[in-house]
Amino acid sequence: MVVKHCVYNGCESDSRYWDRDYMKGVCFIRFPNPSTHRQRCEKWVKACDRPDLTINAVTDKTYICSKHFIGGNGPTKQSADPLPPNQLLAANQSANQMFDISLELTEEQARNGFLK
Repeated sequence: MVVKHCVYNGCESDSRYWDRDYMKGVCFIRFPNPSTHRQRCEKWVKACDRPDLTINAVTDKTYICSKHFIGGNGPTKQSADPLPPNQLLAANQSANQMFDISLELTEEQARNGFLK
């Protein structure tokens, strides 16, 4: 079994520790191939915010974990690339606020008999 480590700055995700709380729901995504998807790979390297990580260091064994994508579930059609720490925090806070607002509306609608 291949051991996978997340290369994102400060992340401790490691496939050897699936049983730990911080690993619940985490999956690993292989970096885009720098030979065929150079621009996207550069974007991922930049998002990892590590001065020692360069595009030349990316191999087929370079992974990032799902925590570093909007929502923490890995790439989606709407958000295919990881975000740097400051952007990720802001994006997730915004997404949580939108979710909280939609819950409030649903609860209010239910109280007012709009939902059956």
